[in-house]
Amino acid sequence: MPERHWPALARVLSPLAVGYLSPNRKTTAAVVRRTLGARLPELSGMTILREMAAEGIIGFLQVLKCRRPGHWHPRVALVNFEHVDAALRAGRGALLWVAHGFHGHLGAKVGFARAGLAVSHLSRATHGISESRFGTRVLNPIQAIVEDRYLGERILIRSQGKAPLDLLARRLRANGVVSITAQRGSGRTVEVPFLDGGLRLAGGAPALAHKTGAALLPVFAFRNQAGVVEVVVESPIGVDGGLPHEQAVDRAVRDYVRMLEPYVLRYPGQWLGWVQLFAGPRIATHVRRRGASRLMGLIVLSARGRLAPSHPRPDVKPMHYRFAVALLGAVATASGGVFADEPGTTAFAELGPIVIHGNEADNLLVGAGVFDLRHDETSAATIEYRFGRKVFVVGLALGLMANVDGGLFGYVGTYSDLSYKKLYVTPQLAMGGYHGGDSTGLGGVFQFRLSLDVAFRFDNGHRLGVRGAHISNAGVNEQNPGEDELFLTYSVPLGPYL
Repeated sequence: MPERHWPALARVLSPLAVGYLSPNRKTTAAVVRRTLGARLPELSGMTILREMAAEGIIGFLQVLKCRRPGHWHPRVALVNFEHVDAALRAGRGALLWVAHGFHGHLGAKVGFARAGLAVSHLSRATHGISESRFGTRVLNPIQAIVEDRYLGERILIRSQGKAPLDLLARRLRANGVVSITAQRGSGRTVEVPFLDGGLRLAGGAPALAHKTGAALLPVFAFRNQAGVVEVVVESPIGVDGGLPHEQAVDRAVRDYVRMLEPYVLRYPGQWLGWVQLFAGPRIATHVRRRGASRLMGLIVLSARGRLAPSHPRPDVKPMHYRFAVALLGAVATASGGVFADEPGTTAFAELGPIVIHGNEADNLLVGAGVFDLRHDETSAATIEYRFGRKVFVVGLALGLMANVDGGLFGYVGTYSDLSYKKLYVTPQLAMGGYHGGDSTGLGGVFQFRLSLDVAFRFDNGHRLGVRGAHISNAGVNEQNPGEDELFLTYSVPLGPYL
């Protein structure tokens, strides 16, 4: 997909992706709005969340495109990198303290490499797509391999030990360049005022500067209106070696946050730090960080740094921030022609311009959206395999739907395909078993599911569409509340029809 279309695609997908930022969008949006106070009155908290969702999608599309042949790079502009040169001339190394924004992951590293810096970057194995064991071993390298092209080395924090920090200190004493992301960590954090609320940040970067005497340089990477990621290095933050350690660190964090505030107000939808807010003077909320949910592990979806509501529902399953990796990977790469074109399909019957399809290629469909629209909205995702060989016009489908509250529905069903030019309509009737977890109860295990997909078919056979579905037990059980779903879907043909 051409880069110029990414913002439009991201805006379309963003309402669905917002659900992966928070278990309670309204509460989170209210926290964001209260933290801003009277600033940016034209923006609602929900608008900022949608902008964050869109920016996260754009960032991940950049990662995917970097993995394709052609040596594509995000467009970056270097600003004030003379501060790095001055620090290196002083001979004590440069410590880059990078703002926790979407483009601090890839865009900033591209900028460092463009400036000729071999940066030693502090990271975790859980950085990337998922914090699950499978994610850290298999999925996270999707992003890390791309980022590593622009780094001198990645130093991983594997435990609570001091070995990684000691290694970074040696790099700085050798007049090297080190980068650390400004976010909450697992060690000591510093709570400071931020706008009309408060922010909690790890003090590792200023502590390292205090220990080694290296220059502490704030770095801010944000995408401007022209689509260029501006990587800005601000003036060094003074870390007074004559002050006690904790006092020097606390003062440096406060100075950093004062530099950060103008960037957040200019690019509110690009800053990931909204998930680092704490109970300040005018907010009462907290952050939870746990492993990715079982749902996201099943279908390669995740989210990072989720902000919990002030009074969350019991046992809500938090996730980490990333958006529908399988879905977006298909959109980014398949639409660009990476996969082979779809084999021909058979038309069983034609009713004027309407085609009723017979045998076709097997298809794999993934989707992300909302579960239980009428009662207790929660984020959900689905994966489905459609067998292309049909009996007349009826094919077999197997699928799984899951939501972030532990609800699971596995099903088997029948479907048919109708098309008008490039617009495909796919009705489906299925039955299966439902496990509610902490989600909406549907009155029993056995359930029916009726769905309707409307999708646009690309020239290579891939389809982008929406799905509406209803699950109920049709009165088989005494209680039959039912639920309605809405998904954004993407399907990929897997080979010639049988």
